Amino acid sequence: AGGETCADCVSYAAPVNLGAVASPVLVEISGLAASRSHSGLLYAHNDSGGLPVIYGLGTGGQDLGSVTLAGATAIDWEDMALGPCPSGSCLYVGDIGDNGSNRAEAYGIYRIAEPMMLAATTSSVSYEYFEIAYPLGAHHNAETLLVHPTSGDVYVVTKTQFGGQSSVYRAAAPLITGMVNPLVLVADLAVPTGLDLPITGGDISPCGTAVLLRSYSTIYRFELPTGAASFDAVFLAPVSRVPFPPIGLGPSNELQGEAITWAPDGRGYYTVGERAGQQIHFVGCQ
Repeated sequence: AGGETCADCVSYAAPVNLGAVASPVLVEISGLAASRSHSGLLYAHNDSGGLPVIYGLGTGGQDLGSVTLAGATAIDWEDMALGPCPSGSCLYVGDIGDNGSNRAEAYGIYRIAEPMMLAATTSSVSYEYFEIAYPLGAHHNAETLLVHPTSGDVYVVTKTQFGGQSSVYRAAAPLITGMVNPLVLVADLAVPTGLDLPITGGDISPCGTAVLLRSYSTIYRFELPTGAASFDAVFLAPVSRVPFPPIGLGPSNELQGEAITWAPDGRGYYTVGERAGQQIHFVGCQ
């Protein structure tokens, strides 16, 4: 979505339940991205222990096929985002989870061109892999990958223990294969705060003017200040809380949610929980 078709919500309506995830193999959705090329298509992937596969979903949860990144490893895939790339629009997948903050393997990002179409049966796609590293080789657990819609800069938001606040790191575009792409500290966030749970996912609006970060119980919205010299300023901007689906067991609730993505036009966002058969929720403009 280009700037001419993208708009932000001034206020948000109540969450709407769109339907259950139909695929029996999507049992732990950790990343979600709304296609900018195909109307009504969401991309998703499973959490750690899953296969290096990206699944297609209808916004009502329909199973729309999948693609496999043959030869890739999914050590702990935690989030995905759409962003620019030399071929146009690409999916970025963050292998950035590190629950013990001690993983032996490097952190990395897989990138594939947004598929022209998904296959009814799994097909293989080519991909690029970019190693990333925190300053001084530090280890951090992270479940949030953001990609700026025009610059292609990549942001990783750390997941802290309960009671701790997250930090944001940036790997500047263009990412380069075959070398370590350094992550630079951008900001220490003011969230989570109080009794809020740790951050499990996020997305930059296609307009490039706002960021959503989520936990199991809260969705924060950061708005880029008018006239900001850099997009990085968004992470130090005042934070608002926006509508969250009902939490808990039940056919229309969300349990253990880690995934969130803006609608392609910026006018709302989709969320889904991690358990099998979870509902997809949408929050639109009021």
